[in-house]
Amino acid sequence: MVVGRKTYELMPKDEFQKECQYYIFTHSKIDLKAPNIKATNEDPATFVKKLKNKNINQIMIAGGSQLNTAFLKANFIDEIYLDIEPYLLGKGIPLFQPIDTECELKLLSKKVENSTIQLHYKVIK
Repeated sequence: MVVGRKTYELMPKDEFQKECQYYIFTHSKIDLKAPNIKATNEDPATFVKKLKNKNINQIMIAGGSQLNTAFLKANFIDEIYLDIEPYLLGKGIPLFQPIDTECELKLLSKKVENSTIQLHYKVIK
């Protein structure tokens, strides 16, 4: 799992699964909350190449707009899960930063659980 620094700092320690390796993208020194958490400041292309060399072919990104945009620009996002929660926010963090490219999404599935809707999209390149 790839996580941005600001998202990481908001996550409670008990949310980290022991069987998952976490990579925190940051340029700052941070306190690592568990042994399965590593910090990196690599660009997405270098990072993904290293993971592929370790035969890791699936990455989940749980980042903010800066991290999401960096991976999207590098063409490393092929699916998006978008949760619609029953809350209205006056302010918030956008999913992506403004970029000059557009990409089409194809809806693969939708799931409703309680009052939350999850949409699963394929990114069409």
